[in-house]
Formats: sequence, structure tokens, C-alpha cells
Amino acid sequence: MDSAQHCQNQAAECLRLMKLSQNKDEAEILKNLSQSWSRLAGQIDRYQALMREQRRIVLR
Repeated sequence: MDSAQHCQNQAAECLRLMKLSQNKDEAEILKNLSQSWSRLAGQIDRYQALMREQRRIVLR
């Protein structure tokens, strides 16, 4: 599984490329990809927090 940081890096790269895009369609696709990477990073963060909480409960 990719780390949340890796996903955030990918999102940032998509935004960087979006600013360099040659047309509106390309820019829109890159913007959507960036948003998807950001959402994935958030899901990974939430999953990892859930796993930490479950381990904490088990260790009690």
C-alpha cells in the first residue's frame, strides 16, 4: 500500500503539471487526478489511525 505522503506527493506533481498543461482538457484531467490522490492519502491516514486504535485496544 502506498503511504499517504507518497499520495500527497503525487497530488502535488499533478498540480504542478496542470499549471504547465497545454490545453483545458489536460488541465482538467490533471486536476481530477490530483484530487483523487489527495482523497486516497486521506483514506490511508484514516485507515492507519483505525489500525493504531485497534492495536491500542487489544493491548489493554
